[in-house]
Amino acid sequence: MSGGPEPVCRVPVLTQYARNGTEDAVIASGRSVFVTHTYGYPYPALPQGAPASQPSSANFDGGLSRIDVDARGTGCSVVWNSPVKSAALPRLSPADGKIYTVSVTGPTGSAGLNTFAQYHHAVVDPATGNRLSSSYLGIGLVYNPLQMRGAALDGTLYQGTETGVVRIARR
Repeated sequence: MSGGPEPVCRVPVLTQYARNGTEDAVIASGRSVFVTHTYGYPYPALPQGAPASQPSSANFDGGLSRIDVDARGTGCSVVWNSPVKSAALPRLSPADGKIYTVSVTGPTGSAGLNTFAQYHHAVVDPATGNRLSSSYLGIGLVYNPLQMRGAALDGTLYQGTETGVVRIARR
């Protein structure tokens, strides 16, 4: 007997990108795992004394991937890859089974994201990876969620941003 749980499977993810990676917690539900592609997400200046980022700058392509463990629990495969550029840590809603996040469009280079990027409240279908809906939030620093997870309460999302908290309510 080993000292801990054994891996069920291993499968490369986010391989559609030349450089890839995630620093966010994954969403796990049933036999599915959802992974966000965050490599190159530009953050504000580092605190004084912090070591330099590696690499110092990179393009942010964004995206989401779904991986399913097979019914026997002995293997897994990538089900879909979605181009949705999640600027926040996505949430899967148990109430309606949809993925909610703040996505970003427009310039997403290391200098442009904070100033000119446009942010949207996005709803993603976990079965297909397709964007089901998107509503415009705004542009610039006020709406940059810095890859933070929002909190949902009674259909309202409270999302931390670079300058505070925004409230996104369903109509």
